[in-house]
Amino acid sequence: MMLNIAFGGGGDTTTEGSEKFRQLQNIEKSKKKFEAAQKLVADEEDYVNQLNFIDTVFISPLRRGLDTNNAIVTRNDYLDICVNLIDLIKCHREFLQALKERLADWEAHPTLSDVFNDKGKFLKLYNIYVKEHDKSLATVDQCLERNPLFAIMVRENELKEKVEFKALLATHLRRISAYLLVLQQFKFLTRPKHDDYDELSRLVA
Repeated sequence: MMLNIAFGGGGDTTTEGSEKFRQLQNIEKSKKKFEAAQKLVADEEDYVNQLNFIDTVFISPLRRGLDTNNAIVTRNDYLDICVNLIDLIKCHREFLQALKERLADWEAHPTLSDVFNDKGKFLKLYNIYVKEHDKSLATVDQCLERNPLFAIMVRENELKEKVEFKALLATHLRRISAYLLVLQQFKFLTRPKHDDYDELSRLVA
């Protein structure tokens, strides 16, 4: 007992199941949740930058000439190619801003479930994007084959930026799984008795 006290032991042990052990566990989990939130914000910022890039380089040139004599594609082809990408871009910008605001106020509100509930409802739009993706790529192929103006614009930008337009359109198909993984991680790091646990469980269900 004396040796235990001399080396910082005694009643203040950190053995598994002790109160101090649980406190240290909670501190470590809180730290990991904050790090996960930081990573989500960084990843979302990268993703929004990618969306802005697609819009600036490929989508905006198509949109600018619609319903004019300078149109690169018809309105129907434009809608088939983009599907609801413009709506997704707008919503992701708002979502990113909400995530940044939450991160800045993390000490008072260390959770993400309410942000997803408030600003993440737009993620349902991906159901439409995924459903129409094959048609989008087929329209791109048709326009590349039959529309010289479209083919020139796409090929020139692909060479300049060292990217492939169709590959960029496909990157969004995997975005939902990234959010699911983050929410699952948050649920794992949240105590079952915490107010946020049930909401996280509903979000990942």
